[in-house]
Amino acid sequence: MYYIEGLEGDRVALVTKTHQALVDGARTVDIAQVLFEEATERKAGDQAAAEQTAEWTPRRPPTWPSLVAGAVGEAASSPGDFVENVRFLAGGIAAGVGRTARSAGTAMSVAELLGGSNPTAAAKRLNSRVSGGRVFAGVRTDLDTFKRIRSARDCTVNDVIFTVLTGALRQWLQSRGHVRSTASVRALVPTAMQSDDAEFSPAELTTSHIAPHYIDLPVGEPDPLVRLQHVSHAMCEQLNPTRPVRARSMVKMGGFAPATMHSMAARVAGGAPRGGFNVLIANTPGPQEALYAGPARLSAIYPVLPLAKDQSLAVGVTSYRGDVYFGLNGDRKAMHDVDVLADTIEESLEELRVTRW
Repeated sequence: MYYIEGLEGDRVALVTKTHQALVDGARTVDIAQVLFEEATERKAGDQAAAEQTAEWTPRRPPTWPSLVAGAVGEAASSPGDFVENVRFLAGGIAAGVGRTARSAGTAMSVAELLGGSNPTAAAKRLNSRVSGGRVFAGVRTDLDTFKRIRSARDCTVNDVIFTVLTGALRQWLQSRGHVRSTASVRALVPTAMQSDDAEFSPAELTTSHIAPHYIDLPVGEPDPLVRLQHVSHAMCEQLNPTRPVRARSMVKMGGFAPATMHSMAARVAGGAPRGGFNVLIANTPGPQEALYAGPARLSAIYPVLPLAKDQSLAVGVTSYRGDVYFGLNGDRKAMHDVDVLADTIEESLEELRVTRW
């Protein structure tokens, strides 16, 4: 975690970086989810802190020999916990075998899906060898604008978000050359799924899983309304046969769930077939009530998704307090003009907003 001072308006920023292998949504969640709390929780925490008058002093960092000795001592003094840990490990191995089997079936279906596709030259520009440098751009938009478009066109906010990104990618690709009318960009869209016999709750984050879906974004289509129809149909076709977690249920989760869900989505992208998609896009709705880290109120959030192999762009999307935030993480060489793509997001949203229904 990085604490950054000197921002405009006497503000500070927290930048957290978590390896996706550490976040499984069950026993471990992203630190951002446990760092922030709602106003009522913050007041209770402040009152409890005021009642504690003793000064706290951290201990010295332990040495490796002391850590080993402590672990051996705990195993000897608490054999029940040791057995429980072994059971958890065995359960994890069994679950891993099950996931491997499911992944094999998924890989076959994905192979069939990709077998009939022929990525356009425009889309291939997003599949570049990743260098060591990164560029980032954040975009803040109004959630009500997405809701008004949703109501007018009888679709979902998610459909509108992906249509806006489709239009933005279209303009960005046009800035680099001609885009054919049949051009498309294949997006990997990790989606939280739930079991058939349960309603999603905060506790079910431990039992839900993230499934990969592939959506072809019609970047060659010049009409924004037709783009929305294509995207809405593709989303319905991909997600309806399954049980995705509803946005309303996701928002009710405690803490800042998008951080954990985006970390889990990055794991899905890392295990996806190489060259099977052009861009990673993960959209997770966030809380609409103010969150706090201690006395400081969270004013904005920009998700940053890591790049997969040969993927020069990853897009994270989340919402918070009436705004929708886009985080564009790109390879420094292939996406040196990521700021151009950021500008086209706002232009694409405005194009969709002012178009006559």
